[in-house]
Amino acid sequence: MESNHSHIRKLSSNLTGNIFKCECDTKSFIQWILTTEVTLVHRESYICEMQKNVIQINDDSPSDIEQIREGSKMILMATLISFFSAGILVIIGIIIICSYRRCLKLRRIKFLIDKYRKEDQPNNYLVFLSFCNSDRDFVYRYIIDELKDTLSARFDASKDDIVCIGDIHFEPGRYILDEIIRCTESCCVVLLVMSEAFCKSYYCDCEAICAYLEKKPIILMFLEEVDPKCMSKIMHKHFQRYTRVRWTRKGDEFELVPSWAKVCDSICAFAGANAPFANNIA
Repeated sequence: MESNHSHIRKLSSNLTGNIFKCECDTKSFIQWILTTEVTLVHRESYICEMQKNVIQINDDSPSDIEQIREGSKMILMATLISFFSAGILVIIGIIIICSYRRCLKLRRIKFLIDKYRKEDQPNNYLVFLSFCNSDRDFVYRYIIDELKDTLSARFDASKDDIVCIGDIHFEPGRYILDEIIRCTESCCVVLLVMSEAFCKSYYCDCEAICAYLEKKPIILMFLEEVDPKCMSKIMHKHFQRYTRVRWTRKGDEFELVPSWAKVCDSICAFAGANAPFANNIA
């Protein structure tokens, strides 16, 4: 053994001119340079690169490497905490914004209801009901009364002041298109009763176009399956993008899908957000 040690002491190596890496992976090699019994030529001139700085290898190098490793862990931990905190803040911000918008919509609906209850808006209607004369019997039998009853119960308002119908609210002797525009402007939501006959009607198409141009919320209520090719471009565009209401037949009875309660919920929500006299609510 003593002979082996003496041979090691006689060994020499010249590593000058090399720049070593002082990092976690090379810590054992740096430790070897400092403790080996092999004669290293000009060991005091050995240098290594540590965090982009070139320094001399000395007895403090292993501890410096350990500090670098701990510092890297701290930086990684701080980065993860920062990203996690930022994510939490973003989620909280989204929740606050959504809650604010929901509260704002509810306030607008309440404001709208209070206005109707006080009868402060006699010239404004909640819904403009648009339908074709060919569907008149079905509309008067299944739609108008249910729509008026459900909405008037929620708003505690007169049935005649809540739903605008061309047959009733168009002023006699006036130009039809002018009356369509007037009634559309005075309502909060437009309900289109869709059928093949509706799609073929010039004036029904005018009512749909007017509602679209006035940027009124539009709800499509289908009495039957309608070929999209029969629809005008505006109605077809709305048909493709938005959900709709439909009537289904069960024997001799007709059923609305979704329910009248759901339909009126949508009407109230749209009205609360789009009522012309509720825009000052914030």
